Amino acid sequence: MTRPGGWRVLGTGRAAAWLVACLLVPFLLAPSAARAQDEPRFEVRSASVAPEGGVWNFSARLDLGLSESATEALQQGVPVTLEIEVLVTTSRRFLPDADVAELSHRWRLEYHALAERYLVTNENSGEQAAYPTLAAALTALAQPSRVPILDMALVEPGRRYEISTRASIAIGGVPTTVKVLMFWREWTRYTGWYTWTVRG
Repeated sequence: MTRPGGWRVLGTGRAAAWLVACLLVPFLLAPSAARAQDEPRFEVRSASVAPEGGVWNFSARLDLGLSESATEALQQGVPVTLEIEVLVTTSRRFLPDADVAELSHRWRLEYHALAERYLVTNENSGEQAAYPTLAAALTALAQPSRVPILDMALVEPGRRYEISTRASIAIGGVPTTVKVLMFWREWTRYTGWYTWTVRG
């Protein structure tokens, strides 16, 4: 119904529902905002390449905050995998940019309850290292260094190359149905791309 002056009066039921919705919105948004604020930092802080032994070696510094889901998975013996992707491109006049190299490097982190140690395995090389605490293992993982990414024979002297990298961390090693039953919410998390340029 409409009152004089153009004001429309909502029905009692509709008005009540609208009022309840307005009151609930702040409470529904608050948990999401809190989760975003409390989420541990996960990003590429810096990255670089350096020529050595005929190859470009890659190094980086990461903020490697694990989610609550990933920490719980580790404690239950489920491995967590860190992957770093690297993309090398070069610009060409009158042509699209050319991909020079695209690769990924993976490390597996798992907890051995009997030994009470956190084991980090380089899945590309097979090398392993054990750490007494999760913090020590994450510190090592957050500082990958001297990772070979490109043969210098593919690098043209004086040419500019753009290098992009990002990291991801994933819970793995168990069926999806088990993940659902255990209420794990987050399986893979990505950083943004970190990009810089170098000359050959």
